[in-house]
Amino acid sequence: MKTKESFIQLIEQLLKRPAIYNINRVEDLEHIFFGYQHALFNNEKDSGEELKNILADFRKKINEHFNSKIDSSWVRLIRFNSGTDKHSIELFSQLFEMYLK
Repeated sequence: MKTKESFIQLIEQLLKRPAIYNINRVEDLEHIFFGYQHALFNNEKDSGEELKNILADFRKKINEHFNSKIDSSWVRLIRFNSGTDKHSIELFSQLFEMYLK
């Protein structure tokens, strides 16, 4: 579970001060997560797989939350349900907090 704890810490850090990390919208988070996952696969294959599973589970929960009839990416669902770039970050934060509970 070290990977999940590290990933949660990363998200908390990013959401605490998103402007420092040049995060302006939910799509920026997706790019960071992709890079993080890619780095894990290159260095610790098991950790990369664990993160892949975490993100797949998060996607499933977001699809359930929005009652999506098709399997959509969490980024698209959040974007579709947010009014602004700033709101997309706030909505991600709320949904990720819900996911952790």
